[in-house]
Amino acid sequence: MQFDAFAILVLLVIGFMVVFSTLLAIWYWKFGRKLIHQKE
Repeated sequence: MQFDAFAILVLLVIGFMVVFSTLLAIWYWKFGRKLIHQKE
């Protein structure tokens, strides 16, 4: 049971990191484009 709980916890952490990284990358890309357009 402990091993199963640990495996689920690891999967949740990895999944959260992947989703967070993806959202952060998309937000940074859009925000970066806005800054570039403002500079021009």
